[in-house]
Amino acid sequence: FPEDFKSRKLEGTIHLFRPSDNTLDISFPIKPDSNMSQNVGQGDMKPGLYHVQVDYQLDGVSYYTEKRLVIRE
Repeated sequence: FPEDFKSRKLEGTIHLFRPSDNTLDISFPIKPDSNMSQNVGQGDMKPGLYHVQVDYQLDGVSYYTEKRLVIRE
């Protein structure tokens, strides 16, 4: 997230949506570190296509963005 978000109220959810198998979907809260970054480990994610959906509120205003992510073995 941009550095100027640091002093503002930021909350929301990151959702990794697997179109081919919804049992592989993963969601977790946004909790950036002191550099306003948040790492997401591969963990138990299976190889394939995911849609990364970031739904957040900044100072009470809602935002949404979506990107594609491919996990490879």
